[in-house]
Amino acid sequence: MASDLNSEALQRKVEETEKRLVDCAAKGTAHNDIREADASLQKIVEMGDDGIIVFDEDSRIGFANRMASDILGVPKGKIIGSEFIN
Repeated sequence: MASDLNSEALQRKVEETEKRLVDCAAKGTAHNDIREADASLQKIVEMGDDGIIVFDEDSRIGFANRMASDILGVPKGKIIGSEFIN
């Protein structure tokens, strides 16, 4: 896919988004800006070449991107909410 990002470009985009969030919090405009930054971050994570899975404190999967789903051969809907260790 032409819009895929390599790991370095993905890291730069994440850092830019994190900086934007910190700036928004400092300005007191956090709610709308955080929502926009979250949407941007989700797009960035979905475009990356790497499989990304985020776990909650109970070792359940709270997020998985498209590449993680492809690597595991499991639809995202079945990944999200499942326990990491079965």
